[in-house]
Amino acid sequence: MNSDINLKHLEYFIKVAQLGSINKAAQALFISQPYLGKIINDLEYEAGCLLLNRSNHGVTLTPEGEEFERRAANVLAEVAQLWQRSAKGSGDFSHLSVSMTKFSHVMESFIEVIMNHRDQPEFTHRLYGGNPEDVIEDVLSGRATVGIIHFDSRRRREIEETLLTQGISYTRLAHMEPHLVVAKNHPLALKKEPSTCRSSPITGLSVTWGNATTSSTACSTRSFAGER
Repeated sequence: MNSDINLKHLEYFIKVAQLGSINKAAQALFISQPYLGKIINDLEYEAGCLLLNRSNHGVTLTPEGEEFERRAANVLAEVAQLWQRSAKGSGDFSHLSVSMTKFSHVMESFIEVIMNHRDQPEFTHRLYGGNPEDVIEDVLSGRATVGIIHFDSRRRREIEETLLTQGISYTRLAHMEPHLVVAKNHPLALKKEPSTCRSSPITGLSVTWGNATTSSTACSTRSFAGER
């Protein structure tokens, strides 16, 4: 199986089958329709057969799609039971599973926590990575006990609406401004004001100013510490 196919993709397929529409499923899952469409195409490629009949009125399952949906539901049910057993057996303070968007300071913090518990053989940990939508899904499904996301400030309202709709509260960790680092003798460093591709004589260089990013944390059980 292709490494890009994961359990969430099976969940996405089942949602499409339930709603009979890729567009409606994308809206329900808070992901883009093209992204979901690509996932379905990848699943069909990996399965080696057509799973959905497509028309202007929506989608229906092919016979192969019906079998795929049944097997996918069984897989997800088994995994859910596995996570439940793992959570019961690990205890509240002996297991940490984190889902995160790629950001260096989060990885450093995760490693620090692991090192602080290196003398505790019962302590187990898992780290997952993905886009903000993947992280939110990991928290909702119980795959991760903590989710950490960072996103452009222009997506703040969209992200907050998604969290609210899913019944998730979150704690804002930090507000960070992007910085451009250049050598002290770089042409941009010699200017007295911000430069863009219009004002800079350097071909192909574009500098964006003022677009901040926000880092937030989300926890499992849908009752998070912090504000909504």
